[in-house]
Amino acid sequence: MRLLHIQDLTLKEFVGRYPAYAILSHTWEDDEVLFADIANLEHARTKAGFNKVQQACRTAANDGLEWIWIDTCCIDKSSSAELSEALNSMFQWYEGSVVCYAYISDMLPDENLAHGLKKSRWVTRGWTLQELIAPDTIRFFDRDWHKREGDGGICDITQIDPNVISGRCPLSSIPVCHRMAWAASRVTTRIEDRAYSLLGIFGVNMPMLYGEGGRAFVRLQHEIIKSTNDLSIFAWIPREDQIISTQGQSPQFHSGIGLLAPGPENFTYSSSVKRIVDSVFDGEFSVTNNGIKITNELKLYQNKNGDERAYFFGLGHEIRDGTRNKELGIDLYKCAPNMFSRVGRPELSSLPYSGPAGQTERQVV
Repeated sequence: MRLLHIQDLTLKEFVGRYPAYAILSHTWEDDEVLFADIANLEHARTKAGFNKVQQACRTAANDGLEWIWIDTCCIDKSSSAELSEALNSMFQWYEGSVVCYAYISDMLPDENLAHGLKKSRWVTRGWTLQELIAPDTIRFFDRDWHKREGDGGICDITQIDPNVISGRCPLSSIPVCHRMAWAASRVTTRIEDRAYSLLGIFGVNMPMLYGEGGRAFVRLQHEIIKSTNDLSIFAWIPREDQIISTQGQSPQFHSGIGLLAPGPENFTYSSSVKRIVDSVFDGEFSVTNNGIKITNELKLYQNKNGDERAYFFGLGHEIRDGTRNKELGIDLYKCAPNMFSRVGRPELSSLPYSGPAGQTERQVV
């Protein structure tokens, strides 16, 4: 980890043990001070981003700190190995800071904090999600670096549980689909960063492969599956343009979407999902070269068309359906022995009661 000295603006690398340091959360603007610029401070001072570096250092000095971490200038992005290590470690670096300064560059000095945050670019970016959650202490600053008191209703704005932001609730206790929902409306400049910015949120690591596009989000889900048996990772909704109808197939069923979500936006409505009390999935699921392999009971039901290939796979969670909670799951269509295709529906599914249920099969791919 490389830190910036707040007085002379020199960089020093620390391994293993780190001094107390502040950390900056911000959105990138034009003409930022980069790693290479620190070696030539005369040139760095001519850049628009130098004022942000300078103000962050002054704020850290006022807090009695000697070091600060700023992503624009503390990472040598010309080294792919260093960049990969930094992105995999970033959640821990924010978590280990004494204080995080959230600089909201588009918040006016006379603007109400809650209103300023709600319309800010900062709450829309993918990387700032972990920068909000990981630190124990976060302080907000407006465009002119005036400290803004309070939290600005950040929990209501982001739909993140206050106990998560305060650190009283471990992330591992939050259903996977809820954590995905936090990122559903956030954007990143690079499509791969939709996945890379969530590594710390799920406590996983993976190599950075810029150029892989949407495949990065699929790889992220593979890593999550390796580390948890939380079936809510499948509690997402496909968009219409992600559903491919199969000719000759029952019109109620569609294929081509698979069990894994194309992106975090598919979890937009998954924050309403609740884990069923005392429900523990005792089966197993894994990624294979032929899809997702799951060993668990399936419930056979007869849909309104009388199709006997309709199955329901419970996810150990529930959703509100009218006046009561109903078991959440995904609808499957049996397309071959031990082979099932996910049904494309525009809503989260609950156990259907339109026909008989009770027959089971033990394997899903």
